[in-house]
Amino acid sequence: TTFHNMAHMCGVPKVMARGFPLLRFLMSSEAYAGIRVSQDYAPLHRFLPQESIPEEMGGGLEFDIEKYIQWRIEEEGVNVEPDFFRGFEPPTRLTDDVVKHLLGLSSQDIVNYAPKPTKLGPVKKQGSGGLFSSCRWKTKLVVVGPPGFCIYFDSPQISA
Repeated sequence: TTFHNMAHMCGVPKVMARGFPLLRFLMSSEAYAGIRVSQDYAPLHRFLPQESIPEEMGGGLEFDIEKYIQWRIEEEGVNVEPDFFRGFEPPTRLTDDVVKHLLGLSSQDIVNYAPKPTKLGPVKKQGSGGLFSSCRWKTKLVVVGPPGFCIYFDSPQISA
């Protein structure tokens, strides 16, 4: 088995690295032999050029995710609204009392909330997956609006 036909999982938590050998009983010997699990990034340094490994993994590749996203937006011709934002920080006027109040409301209350929500509709959300990460997609109702809140409800229907 060579590096190129193996799966390498680097930087995994200690519990995963130590628990991985227990999975050998659940997979074929060929599949198990083709997977390497490491808590650090040493395998990357043994098999890849230093300049292709990101700095945060001990390499020499300087990578800025914001610049990359901007480049992809331009390359793909994606139309991004001017008020589009990432890294949202709630406004200071959204106090703990307001948050508690919003979280106690039903979806029907939110729809009638003043000011009105800016976005309202169904979304697909992937579940956390539990122990073996068999994640399922579930439909939720999401409400986004001023003053800087985003709430989703388990039921995609508006209800009291």
